[in-house]
Amino acid sequence: MIEGITFENQTIAHNALGYSAILAVGESVGMTIRNCTIRGPGKEAEYVRYSTTQANFGILVVGIGLVTPPSAIRIEGCTVENIHIGIETAKLALASPLGDPSVTVRNCIIQNCAGPGIQIDAGAYPESPDPTTKVSGPGNVIENNQVMNCVTGIALRGGYSVVRNNTISHSDVAGIVVSLSPIGVEPILPIIENCGVFHAGYCGFHATFPIGFEALSMNNPFDAVVRNCAFVGNDSGVQCFAGKTTFEHCIIAGNQFGGVYVFDEVTPVQVQMDHCDIYKNNLSDTSNDYNVDVEKPTNGQLLQLQISNSNIVGKTGIYNGSPTDPAVFDPQACLVRYCNVWTEGAAYVNVTPDHGISADPLFVSPQIDSLSFTKEGFRLQSGSPALTAGENGTYIGSQGPMTSNVARWEIYQ
Repeated sequence: MIEGITFENQTIAHNALGYSAILAVGESVGMTIRNCTIRGPGKEAEYVRYSTTQANFGILVVGIGLVTPPSAIRIEGCTVENIHIGIETAKLALASPLGDPSVTVRNCIIQNCAGPGIQIDAGAYPESPDPTTKVSGPGNVIENNQVMNCVTGIALRGGYSVVRNNTISHSDVAGIVVSLSPIGVEPILPIIENCGVFHAGYCGFHATFPIGFEALSMNNPFDAVVRNCAFVGNDSGVQCFAGKTTFEHCIIAGNQFGGVYVFDEVTPVQVQMDHCDIYKNNLSDTSNDYNVDVEKPTNGQLLQLQISNSNIVGKTGIYNGSPTDPAVFDPQACLVRYCNVWTEGAAYVNVTPDHGISADPLFVSPQIDSLSFTKEGFRLQSGSPALTAGENGTYIGSQGPMTSNVARWEIYQ
């Protein structure tokens, strides 16, 4: 155990490969780092690495792939700050089953990073997708952390991870990113639950791929599940440009330039949304963005958004088509079932809803300011037309009626 120690490095030196770390863990089992402070030279100083392949980590847990994978590693109650990448899990021998780490990061504060606050490049899988190259293990758990003022909050780029009960605020670019790692092809299988993302400079959630690795992204298993999360007060809510992402019981509200943006760059994109609230997501006076925007495929790849049992409320509704010509669209790119679309302007463009309604959902007290936001404010009042308008008579929206208990939820501030 390493406990109660401050580690500080004010230099930005790195090794011949371009890497450095203040605290590094290799082939270890059962190691705990608790109540420590890891401090680098400062966010501004670390920006020198932003457009390079260099990386300076506060805490690096890396599988060497020789004897045993790093497992049961616990990082608890630590503060990691003023560094390039706050906490990283990775492996060196990409083909070795002995390199996949299992790390728990819990109750930490990660702040002022010139890259991701937490970056996951590798992790063990409870059910190994290929036992010859990947050992089974619990994978990574990222829970109850605060990530603030980093370029990216949490980046998930490989392995199996459970990310829950985290608050991510004031990211320069994105709050949560799911993307293929350019250092290797690892199946990305994250479960993201009960997280709050606020005031991200680009978007709250981004499913994408690194430029130059399009061919690898075509074949890489990419299946993210996002449950009971809130994306509030960001430049845009969620943007999905690659892979498969499923959103369940999420709130996407009060974002400046659109709520949900599904766009085909060069790889297949599949998005499923069920029991979500997409609420007032074009607050900027200059914004013509839609609450939900699906741009047509440009290269014949699969692109599809399926949205069901959800409320879409605000100035605009759901758009499906070319960004420059609404007459160019794929009718199968946006499938809407049992939704309530209540807008000032056009509810649907190039979308034919199945069993939809259009009415004020009568939320209890919907707030889109991060200081006053609560999930409970999006419950439905008695008498709401959305209480039984969903599929098989269920409710529409993320929270259900005032007396329901969908899931445990923290109030994020």
